Amino acid sequence: MRKNTASQYVAFQMISTTDGSNVTSGTPTVYVTIDGGTQATGLGTSTHEGNGQWSYAPTQAETNGDHVAFTMVLSGAVSQAVNVYPVSFDPTDSVRLGLTALPNAAADA
Repeated sequence: MRKNTASQYVAFQMISTTDGSNVTSGTPTVYVTIDGGTQATGLGTSTHEGNGQWSYAPTQAETNGDHVAFTMVLSGAVSQAVNVYPVSFDPTDSVRLGLTALPNAAADA
């Protein structure tokens, strides 16, 4: 995950506490803890993707830390926690990782 960047996603699975089946309905509450601070209710959006898999799109501010913990809670489901360590570079930039101080690199150069 990129630090202080919007339009990213965290995936999690919601499993029923009664029979272990996938939970496909409801609205999970997501709590966010940044750098060991106070846990707060997330302001991003949760979406059910299918088969009990959910995605959470955090706000830009919710990615602005060195360690971010997302805790997903849904009635009748096992709570989930996802820990991420946002980075300040762009791992999708194949030339120089979004770091302008580095020269452009060519493969096999």
